Amino acid sequence: MKYIDKIKTESESEVTARYVLKTYLRKAKSHYLSGLLAIFGVTVAGVAGIWMPLYYKSFFDVLVSGEDRSMLAPRLIGIIGFVFGINLITWVGRRISSFAGAPFQSRVITDLREQAFEYLLGHSYTFFANNFTGSLVQRVNRFARSFERLVDRFIYNIIPLIVNIVGAAVVLFFINRAISYVILIWMIVFLIFNYFFARWKLKYDIAGAA
Repeated sequence: MKYIDKIKTESESEVTARYVLKTYLRKAKSHYLSGLLAIFGVTVAGVAGIWMPLYYKSFFDVLVSGEDRSMLAPRLIGIIGFVFGINLITWVGRRISSFAGAPFQSRVITDLREQAFEYLLGHSYTFFANNFTGSLVQRVNRFARSFERLVDRFIYNIIPLIVNIVGAAVVLFFINRAISYVILIWMIVFLIFNYFFARWKLKYDIAGAA
């Protein structure tokens, strides 16, 4: 009941995106093990994928090295074995993320819906008489489904992007530091631009969803 009272206090003023994110985080903490496992799986898959181009490069470097064929075969087979192992690790990481992410999202969405409907049931008869019931249900579903879209973007888009960019920058740091610095600067500029663009676009998204 204390949490419901807190929601009612918040509802007296305009609900902000920060408050919604805090609500999502509070519910996600109840199922943090499956959430962390999903993040772990996609991170492992991303880190393993970074090594793939290096072994492809080694394969073709050995292939065109001009060494004796009897010596090339064991080295090429060894590289192919490493490529197979990396692909296997990537596949396992993605499967772990998928199997852990599905129950994590469904459980948190269920908790969010229960919280929202519990809050609605605390209103008076006049509130329901003055508001279309279908609209209220749609808002509850939108509130819960937004968590799913947010988590999908974070786990399956943002984390792999960060892993790939940081991994590429680290690898290039030992090959060509100038290119590594360019990638890091580009990443910072890209994130800053997208942050301010998202803040500018948010008011139109809110107006369109109303």
